[in-house]
Amino acid sequence: MGGCASIAAFLTVTNLGYADHWGDEMNGLLRALAVVNGRSEALFAHTKGPGEVLVPAAFGLLAGSWDPFTMRLPFALAHIAGTVTLYLLARTMFNRSVAVLTALLIAIDGLYVAFGRLVQYQALVFLITTLALWFAFHYYRYGNAWHLIGMAFLGSIGLLAHYDALVVVPVLAFLVGRRLVEHPAELRTHYRLLMGAVLLAAGMAALFYFPYLHYPRVSETATYLGRRIIGVTKWPANNFGELYVFNVLYNSVYYVAFLGAAVLLKAGYDLITAAGERARRGRAIGVVIGLILAILIAYATRLQRYLPLVAVCLGLGYLLTAPNIATAPKAVYIWVASAFLGYVFFVYHPCTHLQMILPGATVLAGLGVVQALGALRARLCFCGSVRFWFVPTGLGALLLLLFANYQFTLFVDTRTEYVSPIRGTKIPSIGRIRAFLSAHAGPMVCPTAWVGR
Repeated sequence: MGGCASIAAFLTVTNLGYADHWGDEMNGLLRALAVVNGRSEALFAHTKGPGEVLVPAAFGLLAGSWDPFTMRLPFALAHIAGTVTLYLLARTMFNRSVAVLTALLIAIDGLYVAFGRLVQYQALVFLITTLALWFAFHYYRYGNAWHLIGMAFLGSIGLLAHYDALVVVPVLAFLVGRRLVEHPAELRTHYRLLMGAVLLAAGMAALFYFPYLHYPRVSETATYLGRRIIGVTKWPANNFGELYVFNVLYNSVYYVAFLGAAVLLKAGYDLITAAGERARRGRAIGVVIGLILAILIAYATRLQRYLPLVAVCLGLGYLLTAPNIATAPKAVYIWVASAFLGYVFFVYHPCTHLQMILPGATVLAGLGVVQALGALRARLCFCGSVRFWFVPTGLGALLLLLFANYQFTLFVDTRTEYVSPIRGTKIPSIGRIRAFLSAHAGPMVCPTAWVGR
């Protein structure tokens, strides 16, 4: 855990204050300055929760400074704490090997490193929602009332940071529901506790959103959100291209390929496991027949845009209803699917909100790699020898260096210039680009897309 936290800290804190504030950072920072100066209505002029306004305001007052390093530091700390929390969650749900791989993958993920270096809400949502899931899983396992209260409290605090926190609500409900299904007597004895948790969550969220809904300019926020969610196209949307572009922009291609392959490996393993017993092969045949019928109907009615959504829903439904898959991996599938279905199919232009898919995806990737190594070891004649672990450990270390080197070049290194494949042009690192644009082109320019690959 310490190594994972150290990597996350190095990639986020190093040269954190090199460039001036830029882009969307100004949305929260300028409103934080307004709140400090007594203009509380600036909170309601925001199109989201007050988290990214109140945190820099409080930290600036405590530190007595408003420089870029001071303002970004709490968000870097939130990213580091979120990495540690995700490690603890994966270890609680599975084992230490899965937890280490999960934490390493999220610590070097470019989207999360980027938002750990900005005055924005994403790192806060990552930390708070992961903590809420940790409390929810502990409640599922032990039935402790304080875990349920902590889950409800943190879930509502997440909503005060951004609406993105809503994607964890299905998995929180799933874990609470599974506890009550497996222990039905608690439903009769703890119903007041459940009602209290719901009221706590609603009350905490209402502290901001009730006056927010009565703010005169809330219609502008509704229009903005409607344009981003509904857009001008018919539902379902198809944001697979945007999902790929944003992940490859902030990460190396090798990292994205590795993460995707590991997730598909885990999903494929569970699909085969769910269909492995003869008594349950009828369900697998039913899913295949349903998919074939969906394809035929889609092409007959020229509604092919529904096929990806139907395929994902059939596969997810099959996994979630399989009795030979444990509750913990089902909870992770719901975590990933809530964000994946929402942002890939039902949001017109999700942009970097797609990052909500990644924490659960890294857990699935860690599971896929650990299970693959376990199966490989079981089939080798020297399975008891330590020599087996030399090869995967060395290969994993090389891949980690390859993945992390891209993040170092993109975010940390502010001196090196590297050669672009286009006519041998030298392109400065992201730190130099940001500093130059902050001085010459204004704060709203987004320089990330300029960085050569």
